[in-house]
Amino acid sequence: MPLSYAIVAAVVVSLLVMQINQRVASPLLSIVDRWLRWIIFSFGGAYLCLDFKLIDRPFWVLVALFFIIWFLAETLLNWLRIHALSISPLPLVSQIHRQRRWRRMADPTAPPPRPRMAPRRRV
Repeated sequence: MPLSYAIVAAVVVSLLVMQINQRVASPLLSIVDRWLRWIIFSFGGAYLCLDFKLIDRPFWVLVALFFIIWFLAETLLNWLRIHALSISPLPLVSQIHRQRRWRRMADPTAPPPRPRMAPRRRV
């Protein structure tokens, strides 16, 4: 099987894992999908460079190069996300949630908080 078919198959598997993870919300699936994207980017970039004859280096050197590029790009993106959250004026936890939590801590015999939505009545 040529490498291009394996890369396309990995892309399809990554899309399926992403769709399943949106429904299940599993941290394990999220980690698998992230690593699969890293591998797809590394092998796909190296394959494209060799196929179009852009770089005249060994395949595994290009795979390592694209792996490092993806690592640096994703690290920078996550750093920017964290930095944007830290300088944002929006609170990460709402004031209502904090008040409810402190009330429960102050009075352990207090009744549990009401649900946000009232249950629907059957007619």
